[in-house]
Amino acid sequence: MGDPIYHPKFDKIMDICKNNQVQISTNGSGKSPSWYKQIHKINPNIKWIFGLDGLPEQSHIYRVNQDGLKVFENMKMLSAMGGFVTWQYIVFRYNENDLTKAKILADQYNMKFVEIHSSRWKLNDPLRPLNKQYYKTRPTMSEGV
Repeated sequence: MGDPIYHPKFDKIMDICKNNQVQISTNGSGKSPSWYKQIHKINPNIKWIFGLDGLPEQSHIYRVNQDGLKVFENMKMLSAMGGFVTWQYIVFRYNENDLTKAKILADQYNMKFVEIHSSRWKLNDPLRPLNKQYYKTRPTMSEGV
């Protein structure tokens, strides 16, 4: 399953962990607002990290089938309820010019914003950012790899 929110006993696990620090990384797309409300009531101390790569209406470009608008609404709702929400944003060519807008949105809704730069780029990859500041380069053999 990969994404922890799909574990069949997620709610019970979060109840067991309610007195401990818990961090959940998710693409957040497959659950309803009522599900997130229920989990937040069970354990309001969860630190949520939502992988939303770009503005909500464009995140599906990399995260195929993700409903970014739905994810963002869930993120806003959790934050408004006092939840700890981080917006994880991997920089791609299609979203590199929207970073400022995304950071403003995150701040507006009291979310932490984490910008991720990848090093998984092939030279002709259409997702590779055009601006080199937004990707890491892999060291070459001559650099001691």
